[in-house]
Amino acid sequence: MEKKSKQRVWRFLRSSKKAKFGSLELSPGLMLNLDPLVSEVWGRTRVYLETRREHLVVDPEIFGGEPILKGTRITCRSVLGRIEGGETLEELVEDYPEISMEAFEAALVYAKAHPPRGRPSAGKPWRKAA
Repeated sequence: MEKKSKQRVWRFLRSSKKAKFGSLELSPGLMLNLDPLVSEVWGRTRVYLETRREHLVVDPEIFGGEPILKGTRITCRSVLGRIEGGETLEELVEDYPEISMEAFEAALVYAKAHPPRGRPSAGKPWRKAA
């Protein structure tokens, strides 16, 4: 699919306030039926966008603007690190009963969707030692 068509689809999805999308005509004779393709994923995306606003905050005064769980100093990346380290979301909620499961889920999705920028901290892992 060419870039202009992808942009049209994205603008259409973002502007849609409905649960059902119907079809989008990309060019004469080319219709894209969006419902079976995006309904479930778009629903989860909208829930994430709403919970992200509710539970996550970026404050330049805290950790240099690293995204954190609102009202805490827990970064989204630290939530991801704990999950990758073998903990479960249920264990995190046990450790922090004042923070909802929904907040931890939003932090986890945010950290996965926004990896750190720049080179890996271990140097150049793609080069093998001679």
